[in-house]
Amino acid sequence: MKSALKTALSLSLVAVLAACGGGGDVGSSNGTSGAGGTTGTGGTTGTGGTTGTGETTGTGGTTGTGGAGGTNTPTTTANKYEGTYSYCDGDHTRYKVTLTGTGNNNYRATSSEITYQNSNCTGSVLATYSEPIASTLSFIETATSPARIPGLASSLSIDKYKLNIPQQTATLTGDSVTNRSANSSCFPVPPNRNICYGLNLVAEQVDLGFYKTSAGYYVLNLENGVYLNEEGSLFVKE
Repeated sequence: MKSALKTALSLSLVAVLAACGGGGDVGSSNGTSGAGGTTGTGGTTGTGGTTGTGETTGTGGTTGTGGAGGTNTPTTTANKYEGTYSYCDGDHTRYKVTLTGTGNNNYRATSSEITYQNSNCTGSVLATYSEPIASTLSFIETATSPARIPGLASSLSIDKYKLNIPQQTATLTGDSVTNRSANSSCFPVPPNRNICYGLNLVAEQVDLGFYKTSAGYYVLNLENGVYLNEEGSLFVKE
C-alpha cells in the first residue's frame, strides 16, 4: 500500500505525511510498496508599541494632552509557508499540500495525491486521492537541530511542528479505480502495475520539522533526534 501524505507530509512532506494511510505500488506479484506524503509551516513574531505624550499651555491656562498607547501584539508568520505547494515523485504521482495560517504560527493543512499517465506527472490523470478533513500543524519552536537533507548542512534552523491527523475516510476517484473499499482501492499504472490505497485513516500525531529555502520547503521526519528528508523532496509553491 502506498502511504498517504499523512506519513508526512521521509514528506520530505511526502515521506512524513505518508505514514498514516494512502497508496502503495502493487506489482503483478503484489509485492512492493511505495510511500508518499505532504504539509509545512513556520513563523516569526514581531512586537511593537509606542507611547506618545504631549502637553502645551496657552496664555489662558488651558492644557492639552495627547498620546497613543501601543500594544505588544505578536504577529503571525503564516506567510512563511502559507500557500499551495506540490512535489512530483518522478513515479507518476504529484503530492499537493495547501497550508492556511490560523494564527500564532499554526496552520491548517489539506492534502491530495494526483497520479498521472506519465512518470513526470504529465498526461491524463489516472486517479486522485484526497483527505476531506484538514489536518492541523501546531507550532512548537524554531531551533538549530541535527538534520539530514542531501546537499545541505548537517545542522539547520528547523521550524518544529506537531502534525495532528484526524480520523477520517479518504477518497480515491478516477475512472480506472477498482476494488473500491475502505481497506483497499486500486488502479492500474503503466507499464504493468497497480497502486492501491487504504482509505481508513486513524487519528495520529506526528512530530515534523520544516526547513524553507528560496526554492520551496522541505518536510522533515524526526528520528532519534535527527530531522530527516533523505530523498531531498522539495515542495515548490504553485
